Amino acid sequence: VYVCFMMGVGAVVHSIIMGEVINVVTSSDQVNVFVAKQRELIEAFSSHTELDENSETTLTHWVDTNARSWFSTKYDRDEMTELIMGDSLPRDLLGTLPAALFSGMLVQNR
Repeated sequence: VYVCFMMGVGAVVHSIIMGEVINVVTSSDQVNVFVAKQRELIEAFSSHTELDENSETTLTHWVDTNARSWFSTKYDRDEMTELIMGDSLPRDLLGTLPAALFSGMLVQNR
């Protein structure tokens, strides 16, 4: 009776531990997918706006550094607008973007 009881307890404890391991691995994968999507979003934005390489590198580094804390499961054009115009982008980095967009032609067009 004791052996059967201990086997039952062991099975329950093992299933709880394995469930938590699966949750940790799955959530880690979701975070990595989110960070990769944010990097792709920056790359697509940089390509579309002809952003210079230095600014793209700075933005990518900023995303790599901060994206894990933003984890969410969706993003779109409105999210990119929020990413750039929101409160989280450092002001000095935001100030360098207009001259860097479209190879500086946006600023020259004023």
